[in-house]
Amino acid sequence: MARTEFQNKTALVTGAASGIGLATARLLLDRGAAVVLADLRTTAAGQRSADAGHVSVDADRAERAIPLTLDVTSESDWAAAAELVEKRFGRLDVLVNAAGITGLALAGSLPAGRGADAEPLPHGRDSDAEPLPHGRDSDAEPLAHGRDSDAEPLPHGRGSDAEPLPAGRGADAEPLPHGRGSEKPGGPAPQDPESITLDTWRAVLAVNVDGALLGTRAMLPLLRRSRAGAVVNMSSYAARLGLSSAAAYAASKAALCSLTRSTAMQCAEKRYPIRCNCVLPGAIRTPMWDAYLGTGPDRAENEKKVAAGVPLGRFGEPEEVAAVIAFLASDEASFVTGAEIMIDGGQSVRP
Repeated sequence: MARTEFQNKTALVTGAASGIGLATARLLLDRGAAVVLADLRTTAAGQRSADAGHVSVDADRAERAIPLTLDVTSESDWAAAAELVEKRFGRLDVLVNAAGITGLALAGSLPAGRGADAEPLPHGRDSDAEPLPHGRDSDAEPLAHGRDSDAEPLPHGRGSDAEPLPAGRGADAEPLPHGRGSEKPGGPAPQDPESITLDTWRAVLAVNVDGALLGTRAMLPLLRRSRAGAVVNMSSYAARLGLSSAAAYAASKAALCSLTRSTAMQCAEKRYPIRCNCVLPGAIRTPMWDAYLGTGPDRAENEKKVAAGVPLGRFGEPEEVAAVIAFLASDEASFVTGAEIMIDGGQSVRP
């Protein structure tokens, strides 16, 4: 029997064109919600959500999938999103802040500074996506607004639901010791605290932290009209690590955990009917991994190398993260707020 716990509820999911954001939007649609799929790739978000998960053969579900072009760093875009939700639904029940970027510039290898137990790249970009611009969601054109004119493009693999950075090295490399940088030519531009540019630092925090703050601030008045509102933020296992080679990304995800707790306390103290939680995914199988695992005969071996760093011995799937997000957004989690849920196959508990 189909689950319908989100029937007559409205959700907005950022970074909804791919990865965990897309999986979350599909699941909420499947369980009865009307879902605003917010992303810079509006066409991709709407088409993929409508075509996948059998939504295309269900007129009711297709009607409930509403694509929206949204730059998560733009106050005016968020104001327009709030206006759309208010005019169409009068309230918002669920906000999922899943858009994000790493800010890492890759040149044919996995990010430096990761060990065998490292995590995947951030939420929700396809492996063939264009480089992300400063402050943009998962499908931006490659203009690097706010970045140095000669900066490397932001890494493929971000937007709706990213995870931490992939496990340590290029496809044919042996894993480096945890916390060490890659010495391969053409590796990522330095993002350690000594070398990172201020533009790159600001670009990562603009999307990952400012985007979630702006979204929460814009949608709180609509969430207050819900009987049981919920905000779910997309952090990362990287929030729990000290990543010398991805200082901005790790710092932004840690800040997002703190923002989650502050939002939860604000809503509780004001007696708003809103809970706020975050999820911290680890190595999740999203399309962006194709760029690192390859598509040739070595792919299976490369996957084994990554999975070896996960106690459960495999990648997670976007749908597994989406299921936890749906739980946190549902009435079943009515006494859960300010929580940080690890979804990493046990990586956070290994020595």
